[in-house]
Amino acid sequence: MRQSGIDIIGEVPWGTHFCQFYQAGADLLDILVPYFEAGLENNEYCMWVTSQPVGVEDAVRAMRRAVPNIGRYLERGQMEIMPHNEWYLKGGFFDLQRVLTGWVDRLNEALERGFDGLRITGNTAWLEKIDWQSFIDYEQAIDKVIGRYRMIALCTYHLDRCGASEVADVVSNHEFALIKRQGTWEIIESAKQRRAEEELRKLSRAVEQSSNTIIITDVNGNIEYINPKATELTGYASEEIIGKNPRLFKSGSTPPAEYRQLWQTIMSGGEWRGEFLNQKKNGELYWESVCISPIRNAQGAITHFLAVKEDITERKRTQEALLKAHEELERRVEERTAELAAANKELRAEIAERERVEEERDRFFSLSLDMLCIAGVDGYFKRINPAFEKTLGYAPSELLAKPFVEFIHPEDRAATIAVVQNLAAGAPLEYFENRYRCKDGTYKWLAWTAAPEVTGGRIYAAARDMTEQKRAEAEIKILNEELERRVIERTAQLQAANKELEAFAYSVSHDLRAPLRHIDGFSQALIEDYEDRLDEQGKVYLRYVREASQSMAQLIDDLLKLSRVTRAEMHRERVDFNQLAEEIVKELHGTQPERLVDLVIAPGITANGDPRLLQLVLENLFGNAWKFTSKRQRTRIEFGVARRDGERVFYVSDNGTGFDMAYVGKLFGAFQRLHSTEEFPGTGIGLATVQRIIHRHGGRIWAEGTVDKGATFYFTLG
Repeated sequence: MRQSGIDIIGEVPWGTHFCQFYQAGADLLDILVPYFEAGLENNEYCMWVTSQPVGVEDAVRAMRRAVPNIGRYLERGQMEIMPHNEWYLKGGFFDLQRVLTGWVDRLNEALERGFDGLRITGNTAWLEKIDWQSFIDYEQAIDKVIGRYRMIALCTYHLDRCGASEVADVVSNHEFALIKRQGTWEIIESAKQRRAEEELRKLSRAVEQSSNTIIITDVNGNIEYINPKATELTGYASEEIIGKNPRLFKSGSTPPAEYRQLWQTIMSGGEWRGEFLNQKKNGELYWESVCISPIRNAQGAITHFLAVKEDITERKRTQEALLKAHEELERRVEERTAELAAANKELRAEIAERERVEEERDRFFSLSLDMLCIAGVDGYFKRINPAFEKTLGYAPSELLAKPFVEFIHPEDRAATIAVVQNLAAGAPLEYFENRYRCKDGTYKWLAWTAAPEVTGGRIYAAARDMTEQKRAEAEIKILNEELERRVIERTAQLQAANKELEAFAYSVSHDLRAPLRHIDGFSQALIEDYEDRLDEQGKVYLRYVREASQSMAQLIDDLLKLSRVTRAEMHRERVDFNQLAEEIVKELHGTQPERLVDLVIAPGITANGDPRLLQLVLENLFGNAWKFTSKRQRTRIEFGVARRDGERVFYVSDNGTGFDMAYVGKLFGAFQRLHSTEEFPGTGIGLATVQRIIHRHGGRIWAEGTVDKGATFYFTLG
């Protein structure tokens, strides 16, 4: 509530819209000065739109007499006094929407600046007859919406400019009006206000006299009002309830979750309905049907909750008695029904089963893509489904009119008749194939499954068109024969190629390696036997010859190894990678025992593959890691396994010289090297050998590296 500053009015809520009728300027100032004085004291933004007989200067002088420091309020912008032509007639004419929007904009500015709201007044002495209806429309618009805003509006009207109808218009669009009679200000309520107050009195009497319990609480659930029915029902006095929480009535039978759901509903603005088993002051339990809804203020915020409760204890007792009577009646009805059901159960079951079988059979016959039929041992179809016509092209009447053997290929008739005879003799099931003539004269292969009816001399059969399958089988047979021929030819070619490769390997192994041994041996003999005759340069040349011949011999060995890897027969078995890795590293460390090495091998690494070939893989990968970490003060080599995208990935990583990923494509090519032999010796065959072994196992191999930071080789095994 806000202080109006006017003694006869007292406090008013935000959204109040009232008016004043005056005779002279003194009457106007008598109301407006205390009205604005109260607004300034209550941190409200004040706007006074003046018109004769009180102008802007008159208003300022009057306010200064009441508020000596009015200048400070004007300077800091808490109060604004302006003539009517700068507000109502801005631009030379009255615009209803512009003025309404202006008030709302001023309110928003005031709130942003920290004021509690807006207090306004406007004198209508400037109003001409031609503008009267537009201004009344404006007053109606304000009266409809002002309740939504933190705003108080006082409109002033000169009695000399208002006739009886104008006074009626003004009063009807305000909550109330102030008028001076015999020197005393009086309040004239509008008819609308009187009707509202009368409705409020009726509502109050209805609440007080209601047969339902009515409780109003604040937002925290503290009770602020109860009607007489609440004290009558619960046995508590009013003073024992006011200020307490409704949990005073709880019996403990309602689950806490239901109370949480209640509060969530009403706090979010919804209405909650339900039933509670509560407890009176004397401990007696009673049932209530409850409706709880929120009460909102003019700004839409929830300030209170209204609970309307109906005592339904007697209803519950009646319901319980009716339920027991109903249950007894149900029991008797069930007993009688059971007796009747027992008498008719077998008949209903038989009828239902017969209907179900007939329905399923009809649906089966109608919808099946296979050819379904019922045939007699007399050689005629008794019933066929639509698939017969779709497959063979005959209308059902054509197929039912003749013995079915007439549609069978002559070569298949005897076998088909024999099957029918077997079924007639009691064979439980027959599978057979035959060819049926189509209406266009062609034949189709049908695969049949047939079973006899135990009694009745009928055969139930299902057939499927196998023509395309037979054609496909014939084509597949031809393709298989052609493929077999090609495989034989290709095998012969591969065998011939392998023999040539073996001859080449033999030639390399014997014909090329013997001369190399001679070159190496005689070079050694020259150095040893003629050492005193050779100068230093000659000895250097002979060492070059020996190194070249030894390198050539090593290259031949690696090529032979690569060739054998490609041709060797694979024998897959479980391989213990941990044991292989430890043996290889032990052997490598024996060649350079002085090196400091950190070896990390994950436990339990096994694989399925050829042990001899997988040993070559690890020898090459660990050998490379050993070689390319030789210039590190401390070597680190790691061997492990990880799972990526559902497959096991093995890896060997080191902290060696690494490589530039731009040249990663050269790593697995034969004779491809990323370092010189002087820097790191080798033939360039090792990784090519590793790749072939991995591919023979159905796996993949790849590498990642960074110059001077090491490399990691990954591989999988199929």
